[in-house]
Amino acid sequence: MIASSSSQGYSALELLLVIPVGLIIAASFAVYGFVTLAQHGARREGIVFTARSLAALVASAAVAMYVWGAFHLVMDETMVREACQEAVGEAIGMEYAAHIDRYESSYIPLGLGCHVKNGDTYIVGVPDYVNPATAVFGLTAVALGAFSFFESERRLTKKFKKETGSC
Repeated sequence: MIASSSSQGYSALELLLVIPVGLIIAASFAVYGFVTLAQHGARREGIVFTARSLAALVASAAVAMYVWGAFHLVMDETMVREACQEAVGEAIGMEYAAHIDRYESSYIPLGLGCHVKNGDTYIVGVPDYVNPATAVFGLTAVALGAFSFFESERRLTKKFKKETGSC
């Protein structure tokens, strides 16, 4: 877990950097994916360009999902305290909600942890679907990108061997 510990959760400056940079990256992946698909066509150029385009589009979805989760973490101190008290109260009882001793912000997985004196940490702020969806989209993008790369290399090797007459 990559964490940024803070007594009040996330720094506003950190989120002000993560959100716009993430939006720019997501838009860049989406533009690349759509432009590649439009230039080469799904049927005309074959599976390599289609897989490359889909990898970029799915990577865009992964980054966009992460940014969506980061939007949910834009909270002031009162909102953080109330969210933590509600989460702890629902999990172990309202009498423990007063025993929150610190907040732990985490970027991977994305979430705001409310640490209780008994040692437990309860995650708030980010919808439950954000981290799994980001992971699935990210892994799918890596798999499609790897497939595209290795298929392209295989085709180039096959073409080279055919041109040089070596088997």
